[in-house]
Amino acid sequence: MGMENQNNNDDAVMAYINFIKADTNSMSLNHEYSQEALTKLANATEAISNKTGVDVKANLDEVKQLSQSITENPSVSTHADNIKRASIIIATALGTIQKAKFGDLSAESDQLMDDAKTVEENDLTLDQKNTVKTFYNTAADLLQKMNNNY
Repeated sequence: MGMENQNNNDDAVMAYINFIKADTNSMSLNHEYSQEALTKLANATEAISNKTGVDVKANLDEVKQLSQSITENPSVSTHADNIKRASIIIATALGTIQKAKFGDLSAESDQLMDDAKTVEENDLTLDQKNTVKTFYNTAADLLQKMNNNY
Protein backbone atom coordinates (compact mmCIF):
# COMPACT_ATOMS: atom_id res chain seq x y z
CA MET A 1 0.00 0.00 0.00
CA GLY A 2 1.69 3.16 -1.18
CA MET A 3 1.64 6.36 0.83
CA GLU A 4 -0.48 8.08 -1.82
CA ASN A 5 -3.25 5.48 -1.51
CA GLN A 6 -3.03 5.88 2.23
CA ASN A 7 -3.68 9.61 1.96
CA ASN A 8 -6.60 9.05 -0.42
CA ASN A 9 -8.15 6.67 2.11
CA ASP A 10 -7.72 9.20 4.91
CA ASP A 11 -9.17 11.93 2.69
CA ALA A 12 -12.31 9.88 1.98
CA VAL A 13 -12.83 9.23 5.68
CA MET A 14 -12.25 12.87 6.60
CA ALA A 15 -14.52 14.07 3.78
CA TYR A 16 -17.40 12.12 5.30
CA ILE A 17 -16.64 13.12 8.90
CA ASN A 18 -16.29 16.79 7.97
CA PHE A 19 -19.51 16.72 5.94
CA ILE A 20 -21.49 15.28 8.87
CA LYS A 21 -19.87 17.40 11.57
CA ALA A 22 -20.21 20.62 9.55
CA ASP A 23 -23.98 20.24 9.52
CA THR A 24 -24.74 21.50 13.00
CA ASN A 25 -28.19 22.87 12.29
CA SER A 26 -31.16 20.58 12.63
CA MET A 27 -30.55 19.51 9.05
CA SER A 28 -32.95 20.01 6.25
CA LEU A 29 -32.74 16.36 5.46
CA ASN A 30 -33.30 16.93 1.79
CA HIS A 31 -32.53 14.35 -0.81
CA GLU A 32 -29.28 15.95 -1.90
CA TYR A 33 -28.02 15.82 1.68
CA SER A 34 -28.90 12.15 2.10
CA GLN A 35 -27.48 11.25 -1.27
CA GLU A 36 -24.22 13.05 -0.54
CA ALA A 37 -23.99 11.68 2.99
CA LEU A 38 -24.52 8.09 1.82
CA THR A 39 -22.11 8.45 -1.08
CA LYS A 40 -19.40 9.92 1.18
CA LEU A 41 -20.14 7.25 3.79
CA ALA A 42 -19.78 4.49 1.18
CA ASN A 43 -16.49 6.04 0.00
CA ALA A 44 -15.23 6.32 3.58
CA THR A 45 -16.19 2.72 4.30
CA GLU A 46 -14.44 1.65 1.11
CA ALA A 47 -11.35 3.59 2.22
CA ILE A 48 -11.26 1.77 5.57
CA SER A 49 -11.79 -1.48 3.67
CA ASN A 50 -8.79 -0.67 1.43
CA LYS A 51 -6.71 0.42 4.38
CA THR A 52 -7.38 -2.74 6.41
CA GLY A 53 -7.56 -5.18 3.51
CA VAL A 54 -11.03 -6.40 4.55
CA ASP A 55 -13.09 -6.65 1.36
CA VAL A 56 -16.66 -5.33 1.61
CA LYS A 57 -16.92 -3.94 -1.91
CA ALA A 58 -20.02 -5.85 -2.99
CA ASN A 59 -22.02 -4.20 -0.24
CA LEU A 60 -20.80 -0.73 -1.12
CA ASP A 61 -21.78 -0.93 -4.78
CA GLU A 62 -25.38 -1.46 -3.66
CA VAL A 63 -25.21 1.53 -1.30
CA LYS A 64 -24.03 3.74 -4.16
CA GLN A 65 -26.98 2.57 -6.29
CA LEU A 66 -29.44 3.22 -3.45
CA SER A 67 -28.03 6.69 -2.85
CA GLN A 68 -28.26 7.47 -6.56
CA SER A 69 -31.95 6.48 -6.65
CA ILE A 70 -32.71 8.93 -3.83
CA THR A 71 -31.98 11.97 -5.98
CA GLU A 72 -33.25 10.48 -9.24
CA ASN A 73 -36.78 10.26 -7.82
CA PRO A 74 -37.10 13.13 -5.34
CA SER A 75 -40.82 12.65 -4.79
CA VAL A 76 -40.73 8.95 -4.07
CA SER A 77 -41.77 7.91 -0.59
CA THR A 78 -39.36 4.96 -0.63
CA HIS A 79 -36.41 7.15 0.31
CA ALA A 80 -36.57 6.13 3.94
CA ASP A 81 -36.59 2.51 2.81
CA ASN A 82 -33.50 3.14 0.65
CA ILE A 83 -31.76 4.99 3.47
CA LYS A 84 -32.54 2.18 5.90
CA ARG A 85 -31.29 -0.48 3.47
CA ALA A 86 -28.13 1.53 2.78
CA SER A 87 -27.59 2.12 6.51
CA ILE A 88 -27.85 -1.57 7.34
CA ILE A 89 -25.48 -2.48 4.49
CA ILE A 90 -22.94 0.10 5.76
CA ALA A 91 -23.34 -1.06 9.37
CA THR A 92 -22.84 -4.65 8.23
CA ALA A 93 -19.75 -3.74 6.18
CA LEU A 94 -18.20 -1.74 9.04
CA GLY A 95 -19.15 -4.56 11.40
CA THR A 96 -17.24 -7.02 9.21
CA ILE A 97 -14.18 -4.75 9.27
CA GLN A 98 -14.57 -4.18 13.01
CA LYS A 99 -14.68 -7.92 13.77
CA ALA A 100 -11.62 -8.55 11.60
CA LYS A 101 -9.41 -5.67 12.72
CA PHE A 102 -10.84 -3.66 15.63
CA GLY A 103 -11.81 -6.00 18.45
CA ASP A 104 -12.04 -3.10 20.90
CA LEU A 105 -14.71 -1.26 18.84
CA SER A 106 -17.49 -3.85 19.10
CA ALA A 107 -19.71 -1.58 21.22
CA GLU A 108 -19.47 1.21 18.63
CA SER A 109 -20.12 -1.24 15.81
CA ASP A 110 -23.16 -2.70 17.59
CA GLN A 111 -24.46 0.81 18.25
CA LEU A 112 -24.18 1.64 14.55
CA MET A 113 -26.29 -1.42 13.64
CA ASP A 114 -28.86 -0.48 16.28
CA ASP A 115 -29.02 3.04 14.87
CA ALA A 116 -29.42 1.68 11.33
CA LYS A 117 -32.30 -0.56 12.43
CA THR A 118 -34.01 2.39 14.15
CA VAL A 119 -34.64 4.07 10.77
CA GLU A 120 -38.27 3.39 9.87
CA GLU A 121 -38.61 2.38 6.24
CA ASN A 122 -42.26 3.47 6.13
CA ASP A 123 -41.80 6.93 7.64
CA LEU A 124 -41.06 9.94 5.52
CA THR A 125 -37.40 10.75 5.96
CA LEU A 126 -38.19 14.29 7.08
CA ASP A 127 -40.20 12.95 10.02
CA GLN A 128 -37.20 11.10 11.35
CA LYS A 129 -34.28 13.30 10.53
CA ASN A 130 -32.87 12.96 14.07
CA THR A 131 -32.86 9.16 13.70
CA VAL A 132 -31.03 9.35 10.39
CA LYS A 133 -28.69 12.03 11.71
CA THR A 134 -27.84 9.85 14.72
CA PHE A 135 -26.87 7.04 12.36
CA TYR A 136 -24.65 9.37 10.31
CA ASN A 137 -22.94 10.66 13.47
CA THR A 138 -22.39 7.19 14.93
CA ALA A 139 -20.86 6.13 11.60
CA ALA A 140 -18.59 9.19 11.63
CA ASP A 141 -17.37 8.37 15.16
CA LEU A 142 -16.70 4.72 14.31
CA LEU A 143 -14.87 5.61 11.09
CA GLN A 144 -12.77 8.16 12.91
CA LYS A 145 -11.72 5.62 15.54
CA MET A 146 -10.94 3.00 12.89
CA ASN A 147 -8.96 5.49 10.83
CA ASN A 148 -6.95 6.75 13.82
CA ASN A 149 -6.18 3.28 15.14
CA TYR A 150 -4.92 1.54 12.05
